[in-house]
Amino acid sequence: MKILPSSPTTANKEMFDDLKRLVEGIDRRVPRLDPLEEAVISRESAELRARAVSLMRAIDEATGRD
Repeated sequence: MKILPSSPTTANKEMFDDLKRLVEGIDRRVPRLDPLEEAVISRESAELRARAVSLMRAIDEATGRD
């Protein structure tokens, strides 16, 4: 994402695209072998993914994207 986007619309699109890439990366994540580590990582990944999806929905609503 650029530091100084040229417009709010550009900033929203760039943020949406960044969040989409984040969600895609989380979805591609391969579980670790250590069950204790995996439980923490899996929980935190799910929380991060949920926040990203929520922000993507908010951007959609604010900009009329669909």
